[in-house]
Amino acid sequence: MRLCRLPCGKALPYRSVLFISFSPRRSLGEEPRVGLTGKAEASRTEGGKAAVVHFVQTDTEVSSIIELTSNAIRKNLTRNQSKSMALMEIVKWPHPVLDAPGDPVTEVNDELKILVGDMFETMYSAPGVGLAAVQVGVSQRLFVMDCSGGKDPDQRIVMINPEVLNVEGNQNGEEGCLSFPGIFTPVERSLRAIVRAHDINGNEFEIDGTELTARCMLHETDHCDGIVFLDKMSSLKRELVKRKIRKLQKAGKWS
Repeated sequence: MRLCRLPCGKALPYRSVLFISFSPRRSLGEEPRVGLTGKAEASRTEGGKAAVVHFVQTDTEVSSIIELTSNAIRKNLTRNQSKSMALMEIVKWPHPVLDAPGDPVTEVNDELKILVGDMFETMYSAPGVGLAAVQVGVSQRLFVMDCSGGKDPDQRIVMINPEVLNVEGNQNGEEGCLSFPGIFTPVERSLRAIVRAHDINGNEFEIDGTELTARCMLHETDHCDGIVFLDKMSSLKRELVKRKIRKLQKAGKWS
């Protein structure tokens, strides 16, 4: 039950107690139950879902508060639904969407913002530090990343239509991929990378990153280009990984 109390205003004798009753899981198509108990204390409603919100004196005051409260509840339900996020299925290689370049994002709208929120939720749940749209079956050029694993809000980044401007140096470290669960192998990447992209509001920006940040940006930009980290391995290592995947497929553990 969500409690919502309004200021009582003047200290006047009250005639009735205004209450609201609604379920936090109520769909947006249903109206909140708002009414009067006609008593000095809140009446219990179905399942005990009642909350005193105001002491009222006149019929005008009752109508006004009922209307304001109903509107506030509906706005709150809409806001909560927009904030809710859903886990998405991460596709595994050799799903064809992973081997094809994503389409450029041409419009930043509410639908895209919901997608980005769901991708963050999915990435954290996996868990991982980067996730491209193609990895959840959406053929678009964008990815989310957080190299802090959710510990630093400043590292919660979305990069739309990423473009690698410059790279330098080399680093060789173990790399994994959420579309290749359980597989980790050394992959050589540039030590530093400068990547330009657009944020969730459509603003252009650049990130000059090194080490893990550079590795993550390059890995996810590769996904946007239809390149998987399997393509970065030596032919021998690539064949060993493919052989392992085939065994997992036969055992029904990779689909």
